[in-house]
Amino acid sequence: PERRRILIVVSDGAPMDESTCAANGFDYLDAHLAAVARHIETRSPVKLAAIGIAHDVSSFYANATRVSNVDDLGPALTTKLLT
Repeated sequence: PERRRILIVVSDGAPMDESTCAANGFDYLDAHLAAVARHIETRSPVKLAAIGIAHDVSSFYANATRVSNVDDLGPALTTKLLT
């Protein structure tokens, strides 16, 4: 019943798992992440935002921010919640 639903992803890079990549190809996890993010952004009432720690995550998320280090995470989270 909440008027606003927000999902904030905090990431230190692209998804990576050697076994999954070996069985399905190198881009499998990247493609899956991009598809899930796109689905949430276009077909869900949930507002999706992402913060990359020393990594640009804008290739996966439309509403993405990059911070240089973990010390900048608090202010970035606050900004995402207020916008």
